[in-house]
Amino acid sequence: MKTFSQILSALDFSEPSFTALDRAGLIAREQSAGLILFHGMNAVLFKSWPRGFDPLMPELDSSIKSELREKMSQLSNQQHAQGCMNVSTVLADSSSVETLVYSVKSHHFDLVVAGAHGSCYYRDLET
Repeated sequence: MKTFSQILSALDFSEPSFTALDRAGLIAREQSAGLILFHGMNAVLFKSWPRGFDPLMPELDSSIKSELREKMSQLSNQQHAQGCMNVSTVLADSSSVETLVYSVKSHHFDLVVAGAHGSCYYRDLET
């Protein structure tokens, strides 16, 4: 069986992504591998705001990023408490697949684990 040293778990905060994180954590613990939690922020949320709110965008952007960092930190702490010794987080400024692929290629992860939620998850949020 192939051994892994770096595992990336892609999160969109859906139930399938949490299930995938649990599996990635299990593998990371079994193989003493590093576990990286990855979330790409969704630009659709920002584009949905009316133009009249533009002056508030930097403050809103900062608030949302802060909440996402906190949630990622909580998930990281949970994995650490369950026995993953090397857990880190990445909060990307884009939710595009290209951003995830670029991160995977540039950091040479051995395994990428993601939930089977599909790309329509973010589109469904728009309606």
